[in-house]
Amino acid sequence: MAQQALLDGGSEVVLTDDHPAVRRLARDDGWPPASLALHARLLAASAEALSDGRFGLVLTGGAGPAGAVFGRFGHLLDDRSGAELGTLVRGGAPDGALRAQVTFRPGHARHGNAAQVPQWLDRLLPVGCFADPDDPGVLDPRRLAVRAEPDRLRLVDSATGRPVDPAVFHLLTPQWDLPDVARFAAELAEGGTRPWRAWDWGGADVLPYLPRVRYGRTVLAPARWRPAPELLDARLPFAQWWDAWQQWRERWRAPGRLWVGRRDRGVQVDLSLPGHPALLRHELLRSGQVELHEVPADAAGHPDGWLRGPDGAHHAEVILPLRLARGVDRPAPSPPAARRHVAPRATAGVHLPGGEWLSTAWYAPAERHEELLVGHLPGLLEQLPAEVDRWFFERRRDAYGAHLRLRFHAPPEVLAGRLLPRLHDTTGRLRADGLLGRVVCDAYDPELERYGGPEAIAAAERVFHADSVTVVEHLRRRFARQDGAEPLLLAAAGLADLARAFHDDGAAGSVPDGGHRAGADWLLRSVPRDDEAHRAFRERRRQVLSLVDPYRSVPGPAAAGDVLRTAWLRRGEQASRYGRLLRGLGQRSWSHPDQVLRGLLQAHHNRLVGLDPESARLAHAVARGAAAAHSDRRRQGR
Repeated sequence: MAQQALLDGGSEVVLTDDHPAVRRLARDDGWPPASLALHARLLAASAEALSDGRFGLVLTGGAGPAGAVFGRFGHLLDDRSGAELGTLVRGGAPDGALRAQVTFRPGHARHGNAAQVPQWLDRLLPVGCFADPDDPGVLDPRRLAVRAEPDRLRLVDSATGRPVDPAVFHLLTPQWDLPDVARFAAELAEGGTRPWRAWDWGGADVLPYLPRVRYGRTVLAPARWRPAPELLDARLPFAQWWDAWQQWRERWRAPGRLWVGRRDRGVQVDLSLPGHPALLRHELLRSGQVELHEVPADAAGHPDGWLRGPDGAHHAEVILPLRLARGVDRPAPSPPAARRHVAPRATAGVHLPGGEWLSTAWYAPAERHEELLVGHLPGLLEQLPAEVDRWFFERRRDAYGAHLRLRFHAPPEVLAGRLLPRLHDTTGRLRADGLLGRVVCDAYDPELERYGGPEAIAAAERVFHADSVTVVEHLRRRFARQDGAEPLLLAAAGLADLARAFHDDGAAGSVPDGGHRAGADWLLRSVPRDDEAHRAFRERRRQVLSLVDPYRSVPGPAAAGDVLRTAWLRRGEQASRYGRLLRGLGQRSWSHPDQVLRGLLQAHHNRLVGLDPESARLAHAVARGAAAAHSDRRRQGR
């Protein structure tokens, strides 16, 4: 957009709801804040012009919640305005949460005046300052607990189970002025929300000129210039510097009135006025990081004159307190507890050595993992006692280095009496051959919070087992040169198949091949569109569409060979059962099914490819691209 505006000689980019950039950049991840204070310069020629609607807005920032910007000036409002603002502030509580105003002594005594704000809310949450403990409006921090919800952490009153939303109604810097407990409480209230952000040009920000960005009568970003290096040369005599400035200004079509500075600190200069050229140079030389912006009046196309006093017109910056006009469809909170209950430290889920799980870690360079998985692990698996009903592996890295973590489930006497001696022999040979470093047997702590809780973890482990069997067979075929498919495409095919199977409700599908749309829809909804990573799909489109199909309920070309085909089918069956179990558990599940599926996909990629975030990003993009392409084909009847 910036380059096109420069080539066209235009000074602005005008956005509309159907503009391609808006459609491409719009994100719906996270949730809007319950309230927000938006800052803007309001420009109009006169009060009459403002009343007639002839005005412009230039956004200058945003900081919430509503009421925080007024903060210490709240006592200056008249009764009516104060009551209206109080109603707005108190109305921002989502889903019946109890809103509490956090009070504390700032970290710097000289900032105490900024912390003196009216009590907007009926409840106070004092941190390190006096409050009457017998006052029913005072919440004792010691009775608050932290609850994990599907998309965030939440403060709750442990006596009632009711969610508590803390609020700080001033703009002191959290990392310097808020006590740790107060800062933690305030940041919990923002968890899972999508913060306001100024217009960001991304990688284009390095360009010497960026045009104005406007939406309707609101300027999202004024035009911006970066001064040329010669304009920052303090050795140039002023006359030479002024000549260089004039040439630069003519080339880049910079106006005579400019704002010069950095972030929110700067001055406005008018080069037609005496002394302002020298002021401009002084500001440029103060720091090489300054930028030049068009002044708000030029950006908005309206003069700055509607707010007048005895001494003339004043700049008018307005604060717009905004609140959501409708509720947000967030996951329903857990029902309030009938009585106070503080859960003991969770240790029951940990499987110590000697129990029904044997957990071992083989430390070796990541480059050796596939050799171990293909050349040596199968020999151990062939000796597994029949009582071992599930096993799985993970690729991990810790302070001691990269390693393979292997876990086996069976009765304790089988693991200790029969499997452990065989594991001893196998690891002994591998260490003697120089293929292993450290070998560790330790506890297995299931990720209950990630995979649905105690009622779901066994089903999750069966998916891990089926996926491990599938991945080992994929790696074996690659080592035997029986499969030339690119690992990226195999990973994407596995992601798509897991997404499909996880959403399979067991009913006959209504689309060709017995597939189910839910898996493809989930990929389109949950994997963000990444234009850079999407290039991996475009460059391999033909191969991708052959191998990766979230609608296909039976293994396709990615599962070549009878052994691999059987492994894919068994993995799909286990993933389907797991997904149905989680959906049936509902609120009893510790994790939202979407989060669980993300964990399954990440674990599959790590097993097949390794700990490679960039490869995982590309594999998800390829799976998403395949889902979009196959969905389009089905809509068009092809």
